Amino acid sequence: MRFIPLFCLLLVSLFSYAQYDLFPELSEKYWSYRNRLTEQFMICQGEGPGCSLPASMRNTYDHQYKGNTTIKWGDGTIDLAHYIAVLATESKLLEKNSQDQRKTLNELYYALEAFNRLDYYGDTCFGSPSALNGFFIRSDAGAGFVAEPQKRMDAIQKLNKPASEVTNITSEFLNYTQGNTRLFAMSKDQVFHLLMAMKLVVFSIPDSVKSDHPFFDTETGFADEARNITNRILNWIHTESKSNFPSNWRVRLPSGKKVKTGNNAWTYAIPLNYIRQAITGEAYKGKKGVSYFAAKLIYQLSWSGFRPIFFFNRSEGFKTLLLESLTGKRKNRLERIIRLSYAFPPYEWIFIPLLYTTLNPTANSVSDHTNYFEILKLAPKEGPYNFGTRANGGFWWSSTTLINHPQRRKQDLPHFPGRYNGLDYMLIYNLLLLSK
Repeated sequence: MRFIPLFCLLLVSLFSYAQYDLFPELSEKYWSYRNRLTEQFMICQGEGPGCSLPASMRNTYDHQYKGNTTIKWGDGTIDLAHYIAVLATESKLLEKNSQDQRKTLNELYYALEAFNRLDYYGDTCFGSPSALNGFFIRSDAGAGFVAEPQKRMDAIQKLNKPASEVTNITSEFLNYTQGNTRLFAMSKDQVFHLLMAMKLVVFSIPDSVKSDHPFFDTETGFADEARNITNRILNWIHTESKSNFPSNWRVRLPSGKKVKTGNNAWTYAIPLNYIRQAITGEAYKGKKGVSYFAAKLIYQLSWSGFRPIFFFNRSEGFKTLLLESLTGKRKNRLERIIRLSYAFPPYEWIFIPLLYTTLNPTANSVSDHTNYFEILKLAPKEGPYNFGTRANGGFWWSSTTLINHPQRRKQDLPHFPGRYNGLDYMLIYNLLLLSK
């Protein structure tokens, strides 16, 4: 098993402040958050089960335990997607400043391999042979803890090096071992965030950049591996040889049954096809019958009638804006993107305009960056956290993540009390620099 020594991360951090010389306060906070992520929110970095998977929060509560000493992996592949996106954009910024990218690329290699691991072994959790086929589970953090309790103790000891705060670990995998499989398999929101990550890998890293080690599928190029992952996931959801009938656009289990949550992908069939082309360069080759054009009509309606359609289902509105930012089909629509991103307070998706302008260079840049810098300045030096009125990181940094859950900014009754991984700060900051 290959691990990345912690001192390498600290060493690279010291020499990477120059990446953001214009904003030393925010730069210092960025690298502090990066160190905090690997020290306090990861069991390990490398190839083993649970490695290179960031936890969502620590010092949190869990229904199985009393007190606030639990570290939690929840929506694991969304956090992994944000981690991959941070590493990809970090690599691009280092390259722009003629700095050494090797440490970041090595970390990105293991993060992409973490997804491949969840893909390859995920089928076995549902009674099927292992396969690299696009079906994935959300996390394998905690694998082996039941059979080998010492592994659990070692993980807790590692997570407690900065402070003795963690006594319990919970994750989708550990919940699965106790019979709760509802939130264990892939879902469409997990897929959408992963596609964002793959798009940012292709955008940020030239095709010529290769890994020192082959990936699980023998690929060596970072961008090519992102394309392979994209194709695998989308081919699992819909096989192009089949029609576009709604039942053929399903997030499903290896058995063929639909997953228990987030299974209907048909209403997003058109942007998903556009995104495949944007990432891989391959146009949709399937049949374009009545079902295809019906899906296209729904897509157009959801875009033109955004406010009334998503007023009562705002999470779907976020997914629509996220996919819209990835398709590359509506350049120079920044004004509308910004307007819709702020359409439903307290769901201000400040992340979307930055993603859109970064990935669509012909779009006008976000005209006023002042608000973003002010928000980043408010982030606590010790990282985002919220324990209610007695202790929190301030209004903006009282949510588990500003990327897709800004509505959780509650300083009195937090949805999930605890310390948060800070990936939202890191990704927003990198996109802010790239969008400028």
